[in-house]
Amino acid sequence: MKYKIYFSGLLLFSFIGNVKSQSLTLSGGESESSSGGSISSSIGLSPATVVGNGSYTVSSGSQQPYEISMHLSVVDIKNKNIEIKIYPNPFSENVSVKFSQDYKNEKYSYRIFDLNGRLITKGELKEISNVLNLQNLSTGNYMLEINHFGKTINTYKIIKK
Repeated sequence: MKYKIYFSGLLLFSFIGNVKSQSLTLSGGESESSSGGSISSSIGLSPATVVGNGSYTVSSGSQQPYEISMHLSVVDIKNKNIEIKIYPNPFSENVSVKFSQDYKNEKYSYRIFDLNGRLITKGELKEISNVLNLQNLSTGNYMLEINHFGKTINTYKIIKK
């Protein structure tokens, strides 16, 4: 009788262990970051939509979740000893683009894209301190691209609140 109970218990334990071993949770992905921002991805299906503006590409589709993040405060970069500040971020009506004193009246321009890669507006940055009137934009996230003689220097994520 003792052996029968022991054998039944062992059989039941083995059965439960086998059922549990059949469940499997898969997860995986990658994350990269630098001083300019970070990007994370997870295992999923192939992207259904690919959108880009020449410098950046965003793929979206069945793969969930995906996240692209960039610094959202005053951003400083150096290009040929020129420092550029973008502020405030988030903004409600205006975004300031301010160059350092080394500006030297060179040809700078900007383009603003929505997160689908559509060009929203563009213009020239003619002064050391420029104010972009963006009050007509809807609330959301946008990409502000700064160009020097038509070549992209940097792209910033800006948030309209």
